Amino acid sequence: MTNIHVRFPANGSTPEVIEDIEAVVSEHNVTWHIDCANPRIEKIEIEFDKPMRATEFFRERPEGPYKCEKHLKRSPAYLEVWGTAPKTGQVAKRQECKYTIRGFTKDDTIESAIELDPMILTTDP
Repeated sequence: MTNIHVRFPANGSTPEVIEDIEAVVSEHNVTWHIDCANPRIEKIEIEFDKPMRATEFFRERPEGPYKCEKHLKRSPAYLEVWGTAPKTGQVAKRQECKYTIRGFTKDDTIESAIELDPMILTTDP
């Protein structure tokens, strides 16, 4: 399993990524660990920029395969967002998999966001 740790500071500054991924094996789980200390944030969203097979990490989500939203029940909050690396049918091919993690307030205003461009390496065994 691949883990990505993201922290939304209480003061509303840019979220920090403690661990980000460089490579993930197709059909393996990816977990985003979200630690949100900002009391204004009520919803977290992870969204991939390009709709393509290599960015379909959330195939089972109602928001679609490229995006996942999670509501926070309280603040500070910790939550996990699960995804699965897609099967691309290609061996060891680098994919541009830029995505953004956003924190939204109660009225759906973006409070804090960070763009990540990890160039995920999807490999098929």
